[in-house]
Amino acid sequence: MILTIALNPGIEKYIDINNYNEGETIPVNRYDLRIAGSSVYSAYIMRLLQAEPYVLGFAGGIGGRYIKNFLDKSRIKSNFITKDKELRMTMLITNDVGVVTRLVDDEEAFTEVDAKNIKHKLTAQIDEAELALVNGSVLHEGSRLILHQSIDLIKDAHKHWILSVEGYEVLSFLEQSPMSVLLSEAQVELLTNQAETLEDTLEQLR
Repeated sequence: MILTIALNPGIEKYIDINNYNEGETIPVNRYDLRIAGSSVYSAYIMRLLQAEPYVLGFAGGIGGRYIKNFLDKSRIKSNFITKDKELRMTMLITNDVGVVTRLVDDEEAFTEVDAKNIKHKLTAQIDEAELALVNGSVLHEGSRLILHQSIDLIKDAHKHWILSVEGYEVLSFLEQSPMSVLLSEAQVELLTNQAETLEDTLEQLR
């Protein structure tokens, strides 16, 4: 089993409209809902490759139900802690000349009770895992603490783990020595901002 920690999977709402005029009622030409982030799709690819992913994390609101339905239809096992509010949501509004406006809702949603609940669920599953993928947005203190707590449990169980976190607080996670890491372009620039050559960039990443 490959344990995938989807701490705060989000959704993206794509909306096409005509010209935007503030204060007016604007008809929607197209509306589309998609899953954001890599953890849920990573589990989907694992399933296509005949692996056995198990997704553990939080899900909230309409987006959480959408993600859970996607996993169920793909016959991927999951165990989510349900929240009332959307965990992460981005609304992308495109007008008729292609200008995109992004509305981002990424408010901190976690409590100490959430941290205890996810620790309990992870403890119950970690022994059966051959590998763990740790993923989440770490823009808030609560998210960082839960992921660090999860990594400690994974390391205590002597399991290999892969890191894929979103946000600029990536260095403290890299110091935990994951087996592999997926970095965004912005994170690479952050970690190698003093590099002047390709060789310097590679050395700083190493």
